[in-house]
Amino acid sequence: MARLAGDQHAGRQIHVTVARTLTESARTAVDVFEPYGLQLVIQGKNDAATAKFNAVLDGRFVRLEPVTLAHVPGLDAAASEDRAAYEWTPVPDGEVAHRRYVESVQAEHAAGHRLAFATIRPGVGRPENDQVVGTTSYLDPQRWPGGGGKLDSIEIGATWLAASAQRTVVNSEAKLLMLAHAFDVMDVHRVVLNTDARNDRSRTAIARIGATFEGVLHGFRYGVEGTPRDTATFAIRASEWPAVRARLETRVNAPA
Repeated sequence: MARLAGDQHAGRQIHVTVARTLTESARTAVDVFEPYGLQLVIQGKNDAATAKFNAVLDGRFVRLEPVTLAHVPGLDAAASEDRAAYEWTPVPDGEVAHRRYVESVQAEHAAGHRLAFATIRPGVGRPENDQVVGTTSYLDPQRWPGGGGKLDSIEIGATWLAASAQRTVVNSEAKLLMLAHAFDVMDVHRVVLNTDARNDRSRTAIARIGATFEGVLHGFRYGVEGTPRDTATFAIRASEWPAVRARLETRVNAPA
């Protein structure tokens, strides 16, 4: 297993830990993600029944680790705290639905379209005290014509948190970790953040970190009703990242 130092700021280090045993069906994911900072170490034979992937973004208040079926009970418990918190956010309801969700995002990962994380609030003293408080993803990796094959843009989205973790340092540090990895390791030109156009709270939160509102995409993505919704789209360019980083670090380092 390899641990790669990603970025170091304000006395903490962002780590990416990666290991994988590959099947032929999972090689597409390697083609998409390996050049972009999720540097893979292949261990053992490539005939394992299941592709094993482990990329961890580790902060002081939150840890992001690839979502697996082992996270299903924790995801179900987190989503059950207060379902009213998800007025505009599609969130699975019940353990069976969370299992289907995890299986779906793992299939998207194998196809090279998505890397979904479980959002973990580290426990005090022992790993068994860690708490799953939600999930978030890298989505829509894009290579633009003329760019020589490098990753140019990626989206951070499909994010939800337990009611108890909303409006806490958990969300701020998770965004800091993912943006740092996207800009400083993947070396993208821009990161996209989307939300339901009706979700004023989410739109305000995205704008507050310094993302630029780029308009509304009509009938883009499915909403909570299961039908296409209007989507407010925001972006952060690489040139804007230092200011966004400083803003997020101030939040993360603020006294509790």
